[in-house]
Amino acid sequence: MAELTARMSQVITDFTGVETNITAVYKSATDDSYGSFLFGIEFSKSFEYDVSFSSSISLGDFSSISVVESSLAIGGSFLLSNEFGVILGPDDTEGLKCVSEISEDNCASANQNVDFDIILFRDDNPPVAYNISITSCAEDVAARVEIIKNGVNAAIGEGQEEVTVSLVGTSTLVLAFNPYWSKAQIYVLEENIYGLTNDTQKKSGFHIANGATALEVGLELSGEATVSANVLDTIEVAANIDASMSGYLRFNSGTGGQLVPLDTWFSKVKSMLNASADFHDPDFATCTLSVDGDFQTSVEAKQPLEIAL
Repeated sequence: MAELTARMSQVITDFTGVETNITAVYKSATDDSYGSFLFGIEFSKSFEYDVSFSSSISLGDFSSISVVESSLAIGGSFLLSNEFGVILGPDDTEGLKCVSEISEDNCASANQNVDFDIILFRDDNPPVAYNISITSCAEDVAARVEIIKNGVNAAIGEGQEEVTVSLVGTSTLVLAFNPYWSKAQIYVLEENIYGLTNDTQKKSGFHIANGATALEVGLELSGEATVSANVLDTIEVAANIDASMSGYLRFNSGTGGQLVPLDTWFSKVKSMLNASADFHDPDFATCTLSVDGDFQTSVEAKQPLEIAL
């Protein structure tokens, strides 16, 4: 595998002109974790340019401004590295969801009674089944969601965490199941005003994940110039200007060699500035921006006085 990734790295480097390094590692399963394929890719590029120029501008017939000598140096670097992979097992943080659209029909014109079963599975353990019977109706969509929620709580137990019932948007009924369950089924006897239908959701045997990510961008600027102003070929003033600026941006997230489910990774990055967010982890990601600069100048009157200021 190392030979294959080395060849892939060289092909991409030759094609893009950007130094590229690709790695791949297989980690076997243990008692505490699933097996996984971990891939890494890194791009890096440095650049440096030097520019020099001179020019003059006439301001009417009696005066002029000239750039006698100037130079500008621009340099920088860019590095992006990322680990990603496939975890050969279900996502233990993923909760299955069954979704339906609540009917807009009024209670008198549609079947307001519904009897349905929720059947939950966990690996090879015996399934757990709950029967929910609804015999009431409400014209308001939000009230219909509350009726389903109360029916589920009555069947499973008040304060239960197995199933969460919620309204998304204006008419979408969502039954979200605890991540503990690897498979969920809803079995409905007949059409109903709540839009519930037979449904089966099952966790995949693998999931995409992300590891450590690093982004580094650096930039350096430095330049100097001598500017001369002349009036009537009698008075001449020269200014020497020297300036430099440098800065960098660094972003790091995750831990090297440790894969995190992709949804969790994005949630943690989005929550890095919000300490009250559910996925906030102060140690997961850092971002640093630094800018430094220096500016110096000197002015000299050359004609008719030799005085340096």
